[in-house]
Amino acid sequence: MTGWLIAGGILLLLAGLLFTPAVLHLTLQDNAPPVIRLSFFGLSLYRSDRKQHAAKRSAKHKKKRTKKQTSSSKKKKQKQTDAESRSLSEWFDLLHDACSSICKGLRCLTKRIRFRHVSIYIGVGNWDAAECAAEYAKLNTALYPCLAVLGTVCSVAYDGIDVRCCFGQNRTRYYLSGTVRLSLADVLAAAFAFLFSFLWNTLERKQAPSE
Repeated sequence: MTGWLIAGGILLLLAGLLFTPAVLHLTLQDNAPPVIRLSFFGLSLYRSDRKQHAAKRSAKHKKKRTKKQTSSSKKKKQKQTDAESRSLSEWFDLLHDACSSICKGLRCLTKRIRFRHVSIYIGVGNWDAAECAAEYAKLNTALYPCLAVLGTVCSVAYDGIDVRCCFGQNRTRYYLSGTVRLSLADVLAAAFAFLFSFLWNTLERKQAPSE
């Protein structure tokens, strides 16, 4: 009985580690450094507002040494060039399979990224009313299409979007905040999608009849 309880506790712990998302808090504000906080299971893992002074180490430059290669015969050169061309073609095929598989893995990953409590405030400021209105119009034409594309790629929930045209303001002020949630299970699912697609493309390429 105790063995089953221990096994159940271990399974619950693993499930919690896999499906509990890590939360990344982001805050951007004008005239202030960005604030980044990373937490997992309610525990703070990283805070950018905590200043940590580390000692600077001087970079060491390493000298590159050129190596002389002995000349070989023509037959050896031909064999070497044939082997290099085959290896290059194999590398290009693997690179093609990897690129197509990465796209599927990224699509699987981006669908699982969740933006929550997103708050956007931008106050477009300029002393000249005409220039301020023009900048306000340009910002609106660029901002909302980008947010629409982001909503199609990821899951986004907004707390508020406020874009204003402030004529009597000497400069543009902004405040952006939100959280990004992603669990280890989501990352593993994207990795499995990439590996499965890569293996499938490699098998299809090898089984294809050579022309």
